[in-house]
Amino acid sequence: MALRVKDAAKISSAIAGGVFTSNSDNAAFKFLSSAPYTNPLWENLVQSGRKDVLVSDTFVNIISPLNDPRAPVYMADNKVPYVGGPYGANNSYKEFTHLGAIFHEPDYEGVIMDYAEVQFLLAEAAARGLGGGTGAATHYNEAITASINYWIPGADVTTYLTQATVAYDPTNWQESIGMQKYIALYSHGFEGWSSWRVFGYPVLTAPTSAHATAEGLVPVRFIYPADELQRNGTNYEAASTAIGGDKFKTKVFWDQ
Repeated sequence: MALRVKDAAKISSAIAGGVFTSNSDNAAFKFLSSAPYTNPLWENLVQSGRKDVLVSDTFVNIISPLNDPRAPVYMADNKVPYVGGPYGANNSYKEFTHLGAIFHEPDYEGVIMDYAEVQFLLAEAAARGLGGGTGAATHYNEAITASINYWIPGADVTTYLTQATVAYDPTNWQESIGMQKYIALYSHGFEGWSSWRVFGYPVLTAPTSAHATAEGLVPVRFIYPADELQRNGTNYEAASTAIGGDKFKTKVFWDQ
């Protein structure tokens, strides 16, 4: 939270107070294999009987060229090589890559925050020169290592890290951290969206089928629910004016 609002004093205090030191510290919700204690993701993907959730071409195009060891966990092998569904389109389930098997397990744990994310935050703090943090590259490498080891214990991380397309670039740390954090947050959709808003990476383009109210852009906030205007009109108008308009393209206060 301190880093999101770029408060150096609070960042320093948070780090001094103690942060995760390994994957064993991960904050996760443990689900069971029997209802009603199963992972809601399993309920949506399996119990519901639906067959329409695919990996997007945006993600496939990012991860495939990297020889990322997490790829076979993140994605199923129903298509070789991986073929992502065009983002925002009405895709055929049979024609594109499906989610990996782990996401179809009823007791797949729900990770709230993990060591990899903490290390990415420390890398960002160091890169921004906030809170006394140092060693951005070290934290960056540790973040990637933690993420890979979470999914594939004992995987060869060194080879991955030494690729030119993965190695930390201090001259464009926003892209380095933004891209790799986006990959690591594969199963944390909302936080992945937040990370994209922080770094601007990966570069995302709204699909041609995007709703007109998005004005041709990928949304950077939710608009207020309709009943706010109906039930709380005066305050709705004041709040909308204060932020520059109740629009999908209006940036929230920390996304500037």
